[in-house]
Amino acid sequence: MMNSRLLFCWIWLSISCLGCEKVISIDLPEHEPVLVVNALFSTDSVWQARVTASQAIDGGSEAKPVTDATVVIWENGLPIDTLVHDSADYYVSIGGRKPVADHSYTLRASAPGFAAVQGSDRAPRVVIPSNLVYRDSVAVATNGQYEGEFSFAFRDWVGERNYYLLDIYQVFRFVWDNRIITQVNSVNFTSSDPILDTKTSTGQALFDDTTFDGQWHTVKVQFPNHQLGSPDTVYARLSVVTEPFFRYTQAMGKYWNASFDPFAEPVRLYSNMTAGMGVFAGRASYRMLVP
Repeated sequence: MMNSRLLFCWIWLSISCLGCEKVISIDLPEHEPVLVVNALFSTDSVWQARVTASQAIDGGSEAKPVTDATVVIWENGLPIDTLVHDSADYYVSIGGRKPVADHSYTLRASAPGFAAVQGSDRAPRVVIPSNLVYRDSVAVATNGQYEGEFSFAFRDWVGERNYYLLDIYQVFRFVWDNRIITQVNSVNFTSSDPILDTKTSTGQALFDDTTFDGQWHTVKVQFPNHQLGSPDTVYARLSVVTEPFFRYTQAMGKYWNASFDPFAEPVRLYSNMTAGMGVFAGRASYRMLVP
């Protein structure tokens, strides 16, 4: 009898505790905003950067643009271009200057009320692929849909660590309200090549030359035929990227994937801007028309 009473009391106590709530307040340290500069530059585009202010954890998700910053591009210790803020909240080169391959640059940014920040990187050289081949309906995917295959080969530079980014996109052009509209969509693809990391982000693959330094390498990717629809043009783009570009893009892909997974581990975004946040990193791209 005593054991039954003890069991009843234990059950009642357990149920009662389930309904208990205790509000714990946490005093977060006061946030001091720093400049956040994002400038992924390319040898085929003019200089461009976006400058925002960092926010506290409870400050919302919208980045606050900083419109009164001074953004200067430096080369060999000399300022070569001052970027100007435009209506799209970007700082751009009004003189149309572009990065030059194999040159190293530094971006320095300052604004009233913020500590100055800077980041450095180089503009890589472009690599030109060859043996471009597209084969229609070469395989059937697990969902029963036909897949096409696109392949190309390229020669890696010997004796240096090289990083690459592959993305595929389709271009549609149509007339709307008497204007020609251009729409660009990513093409999602897969690959059986273990070198290509196609899981970190949608529509692109990151890889390096660890296993084929200085050699020819052939890349093969597959994508469902229906994904192409009826575009005007389909392009594949192979970019040589720097290590900061590679690490930042890899982290961003994992960040976006984790955003939809409540059980994912926190992702720390890569930054090479000191003493602020963001990234200043280079790429050199070669665009291939998918036959």
